[in-house]
Amino acid sequence: EHNISTVRDARLIRVLDEIHHDRAAEPVTAGVVFGAVHMPALVDHLRGQLGYVATSAEWLTVAHGRS
Repeated sequence: EHNISTVRDARLIRVLDEIHHDRAAEPVTAGVVFGAVHMPALVDHLRGQLGYVATSAEWLTVAHGRS
């Protein structure tokens, strides 16, 4: 389980770095699924290494049902 989360977090951070590199000079709105185990790595990287600060938020309830 630890290895899965480590690999998943590394992939997420790599994608965040790509987006930051490609679009840092323009305003971007991002959606992040909250409540998932990836949040600590996501927040640490965005706030720490990339220097982002959340200035506003809109909370949505999202549900997926299978029939």
